[in-house]
Amino acid sequence: MPDYFFDSTVLVAYFKREDATTHTLINRILNGEASAAISAITVAELWAVSEMDDPQI
Repeated sequence: MPDYFFDSTVLVAYFKREDATTHTLINRILNGEASAAISAITVAELWAVSEMDDPQI
């Protein structure tokens, strides 16, 4: 069972470098100190982020 379950808000904050706590947490996961999971819906939301900035969509 994963230590954390991420939603899109946490991952967007990490990629935009908006939150030092999120950055530290994800680095722990990348270094193998913790485990995490994300849902297929979250993955789809992240793929759609760039399209959300387009006012015509």
